[in-house]
Amino acid sequence: MRAALVPVAIALALVAGCGGPSVPAATGSPRAVEPVAPCVTADEQRADGLRLAVAGSATADALVLGSGSTGLVLANQSDTDLCDWKPLADEWSQRGYRVLIFNYSSRPPDQDVLAAVAELRRRGSGRVFLIGASMGGTAVLAAAVKARPPVAGVISLSGPAAFAGVDAGTAVRTLTVPVLFLVGEQDEPFAGDAKTLYAACPAKDKKLELLPTAAHGTALIDERIDGRIQTFLTRH
Repeated sequence: MRAALVPVAIALALVAGCGGPSVPAATGSPRAVEPVAPCVTADEQRADGLRLAVAGSATADALVLGSGSTGLVLANQSDTDLCDWKPLADEWSQRGYRVLIFNYSSRPPDQDVLAAVAELRRRGSGRVFLIGASMGGTAVLAAAVKARPPVAGVISLSGPAAFAGVDAGTAVRTLTVPVLFLVGEQDEPFAGDAKTLYAACPAKDKKLELLPTAAHGTALIDERIDGRIQTFLTRH
């Protein structure tokens, strides 16, 4: 009787397997099924969510909003997720930019930024700008040196000289693309780091703006600074 039961058991297993959930085929940018952050709706996740393939077999959950030949990579602060940029990403995508926001992977954050650049270019954005807040500022400065072909420009909001294994202080010594440093003059040590990074950067088109505030990272962005960023994007 035991031998007779074996084929039956195998058959039942096969039937059960056929009725189980299907597994989608792997792609270069597989989608996450559930929304990757509280600010992302299920519809947005289905339409615009993806996983970036980062160096070292890591992945980073991301969202791409909008379309257009100019892309923006927005890198968030260390204590936040992509929701920190989501309101601005929505607004800037409506202005005609293709915007990518993401959650960091297990790799150094500048590698996540490079993966985001590659994704925007794959989607047709020939000109790509990098904008980062705090740790994201460090990441975009370092990534801007490595990106090939070069990015159109980079903006650091309160980016420290070094963070999470990324050394922007060394990277900016060879940074030649247009760069804008924004920092609150009362936000130390980040104001001091911004001055050091600006002085070390050889780019001909560079600017440091010390703002009369202690605000940090994305908290710097009010109507005036939004206009300043928009001017930078349109001029480059």
